[in-house]
Amino acid sequence: MWRCRTSVAGALGFLLCGCALISFERLTVTVWPSEREAVLSAGASPWVEFPDSPDRASAQRLFTLSSADGTATGDFRWEGKRMYFDPAPPLRPGVRYLLSYRGRVTLENGQAFDSDEEVPFYMAHKGPGPSIVSSDPTDGGISGVNRPLVLSFSMQVDPNSFACEFGLQPSAETTVSWDASGRVVTVAPKVAWANLTTYSWKAGKNMAAPDGTPLGIERTGRFRVQEDSMAPAVVTIAPGIRSTFRSTGNDLDHTGADDALLFTFSEDIQAETLSSALTSTPTIKGALLRVSAGVFALIPDSRLVMGQRYTLRIAATVQDLAGNKMAQPFEQSFTPDIPLQAVQSIKAVYASTEDEWTAFNTLDAKSVSIDATGVLSLVIRFAQPFSRESGARYVAAVLLDGCFPSSLSDPSLVSALWSSQTLSLVYTGLQKSTTDVSRYYKLTLPGGALSSDNGSGSFLKEDVWLYFFTSP
Repeated sequence: MWRCRTSVAGALGFLLCGCALISFERLTVTVWPSEREAVLSAGASPWVEFPDSPDRASAQRLFTLSSADGTATGDFRWEGKRMYFDPAPPLRPGVRYLLSYRGRVTLENGQAFDSDEEVPFYMAHKGPGPSIVSSDPTDGGISGVNRPLVLSFSMQVDPNSFACEFGLQPSAETTVSWDASGRVVTVAPKVAWANLTTYSWKAGKNMAAPDGTPLGIERTGRFRVQEDSMAPAVVTIAPGIRSTFRSTGNDLDHTGADDALLFTFSEDIQAETLSSALTSTPTIKGALLRVSAGVFALIPDSRLVMGQRYTLRIAATVQDLAGNKMAQPFEQSFTPDIPLQAVQSIKAVYASTEDEWTAFNTLDAKSVSIDATGVLSLVIRFAQPFSRESGARYVAAVLLDGCFPSSLSDPSLVSALWSSQTLSLVYTGLQKSTTDVSRYYKLTLPGGALSSDNGSGSFLKEDVWLYFFTSP
């Protein structure tokens, strides 16, 4: 038994010693870039690193770098166990490349293993590639039979690249010309577009600037050829929601203080002709935007004014896409539907009683009783609610002044509380009248858009005031 155990222990010792000479670590290469779809900076060189020095000639044969244009060419250089590939010519920005390292790798120490690495990546460029800024006719627009397609780019485009990547369906014989900047291209029919036909155009993603920087994304558009002899006309002017440019469903006389104005025409028109033809009295300054074919929105810079009568005029110089002008000028007047702010009542609360008044701006002073502490509570009810911000501003504008005698000091506001359309104010420092001297106070609620706007365009047209005298 003892010999058996010694033999087993000896064998185990031999195996353990033998195991020290064998590595079960999986051999592999490390490639860079390592993340799929990475974007490499301009001039960067992909590389492969080996676990030990390889046979360089065979290692280089396993490396390929390719794109849709074919296999990239270049030179290898080594730094220790790392093999760099320096492309020549340089890799093109925006192009998707595929780094492959596949096959049997042989190391100088005699070890060998199989590699199967594949990583797609892109090369970055110094700035964005060209993009289409505008098309004329616009996407979905109407064109005459002789009107050319004009595309404007954000930067210069290589004409040869354009010729390869631009397509038109149905096909037509065209002439292509560029402006001096190389940014605007005109595609004109050699004879004429086919009437009552919709043409679709395409700018392929590989259309590029002279330095090879591509669009990177395919752009498309379409236009319909339709000879037009009808004059455009104004269909409606209506209030719209400022944030979405959608109609509120109301007519023009129900326009709110913060609404946009939507102009709908019988057909699409040239925006620049509307911009010069549209006027108003008084002037409504703002931005004029095209919402869709034949629909434009005027976004006022400031809110419309309560009670103001506006007149909108559109001169007959407005033209549709075929160049037809309006048959006659258009004019429409409206008054925004902004409710008038008003003071409905003022209530004085003192001791266990209260008095309420609904007639104001009169010299007929109202008698109020105050206790020895000189406290007076006023409750003011308005016709329209105030927003939180405008309500806080209005509290600061309300005045309660000591009027008579001249030596009478002004009361002090100690609290203010809004509840919907109701403002509760508490003042202290009022003095009782005596049998010899009556003491008068004046409450002033300032009017005007600057002082009393409630946040929705509604305001008191003029000051509201009320005289009080304290009872002995």
